[in-house]
Amino acid sequence: MGAKNELHVGDEHMVLHKLVFDNDMTALCAALASTEHDIDGLDMHGNTPLLLAIGLGRAGHKPKSLSFMPAAHCCKDNGCLEGARLLSHVMTLSFVFVMLWFAEAAAVLMEHGADTGKKNSDRWPPLAEAVSFGHRPTVKAVLAAHVEQMRKMVKDKTTKVLRAVQALPSFYMEINWEFHSWVPLVSRVLPSDTLRIWKQGGRIRMDSTLLDVSEQSVHRGDISVLLLGHDDGAGVDLVSLRRGEKVYQRKPLFMSDDELMSDEHAEAIDDQVDLLMTSTLSDVDCPTRNIEFSRALAGWYGFREERTEEVGEYQCRVFNISGMEFVNRSRREHLTPEDIARNKEIHRLLRANPEDIEERLESLKPPSRSLPAPPRQFVSWAQYAAGERTHLGRSQALSCKSKKFSATAWMCDDFPLDIESVVQLLTILAPTAKHVARLRDFVNSKMPTGFPVKLDIPVFPTVSARVHFSKYEARDLEDDLFDIPEDFEEVVFHDKRKQLRPLRRRPLQPGQREHRSSSSSHPHSGDGSDNEESTEV
Repeated sequence: MGAKNELHVGDEHMVLHKLVFDNDMTALCAALASTEHDIDGLDMHGNTPLLLAIGLGRAGHKPKSLSFMPAAHCCKDNGCLEGARLLSHVMTLSFVFVMLWFAEAAAVLMEHGADTGKKNSDRWPPLAEAVSFGHRPTVKAVLAAHVEQMRKMVKDKTTKVLRAVQALPSFYMEINWEFHSWVPLVSRVLPSDTLRIWKQGGRIRMDSTLLDVSEQSVHRGDISVLLLGHDDGAGVDLVSLRRGEKVYQRKPLFMSDDELMSDEHAEAIDDQVDLLMTSTLSDVDCPTRNIEFSRALAGWYGFREERTEEVGEYQCRVFNISGMEFVNRSRREHLTPEDIARNKEIHRLLRANPEDIEERLESLKPPSRSLPAPPRQFVSWAQYAAGERTHLGRSQALSCKSKKFSATAWMCDDFPLDIESVVQLLTILAPTAKHVARLRDFVNSKMPTGFPVKLDIPVFPTVSARVHFSKYEARDLEDDLFDIPEDFEEVVFHDKRKQLRPLRRRPLQPGQREHRSSSSSHPHSGDGSDNEESTEV
């Protein structure tokens, strides 16, 4: 072959990248079967082999039969049982059409477990790059693989964390939240809240008065979240109760195999693809790598000393936090003028919430289509491997906003729980609320010694929160705290349209009880007067 097919000294770590670049499926399958190469390794441009395949748009022609699919060749020629299992699994999910037209190299890489969450040097994942390229079957296949990988990761992580949480003693905890904004007048309408948490064995209950907090609005409601760990430690069910309406929704934290193979899941993937391809790509990040803690000082110049304060019953060392920056990036190169106009109208309807909102939103349902392929970039492997700055795929229409924060943390040495235990608890609760996930991520970053009894954290680019672990009591708890009241009705929540759809009451699962006394035995139980409230910011 020509010079462009030759690997140079120092290119050994880019063997898979080169095979993707050359679209050499036979050699790629053989290299992946040998397991000698890092399937998620980054090249000098910050691309994994999967990201490179998506950026190059390595699409094959429609084969006459499944036996001609590169994935089938790979599994047959190299005895890749795992690849065959995944291929069968994807086919069972009605994704055969995707594989017929999908980028060959990317398909083979994902069959061999390429990480769909690994970001490039610009911090964009493969799904975002696939959406930007605009080939719908590619987006669909990457999304399906990402959902399955995330399901496995969440399942493994939740099972591990739940077992650690089960080992903790029973307790009751309160976490106070006060939201603030640097935008004039906005702080006046931002909420405060107290999270009340009960933990007993593998069961956790969290009460809150916030349904959702964003930069634009605050949705209030009297809610409880129950996380009920299975006796065998193999999983956890999430039950969300709205006490004002006396309704609840039960769902697992991760899908079962049957749900993953259902027609409903395939339809949900289709709908999500349409939404992704007609919406702005967003990345909100608050990196913790540059955060620095320094002791706060008190007193006059020349007589200054390290500052300490009492926070509740704890004596705390006070630290200043610097280096925090909230970065919000968005991309719109894949949007047509019609997409932009449709999104503006949807946003207007959601704010106005007219009576016929369901019909009007249905009429604005995004189309299912692919975009014209971006112009091909004529670059040789030698140029690419030499490190020449080369843009692959569609030219970006990128906007970026950033905001720097300074904050304070109060650390004590005698809090009854350690940071690791609190991180494990917040990891279980993180899927229920965005601000809880922010707290988990921040506390899990590099912190001074001790426990952060009170601290400031960024929640959104314009909103921060002061969080105070105000109460902790190790004590035995009553079982009925974790029961669903008998007079509550099971529903399906449609958050964006603020609708509740009743379901037939399902029989209780083995070992699960339904509370049969008045709901007044629960703290903050609803009487129908605390319905959801919404405040626009």
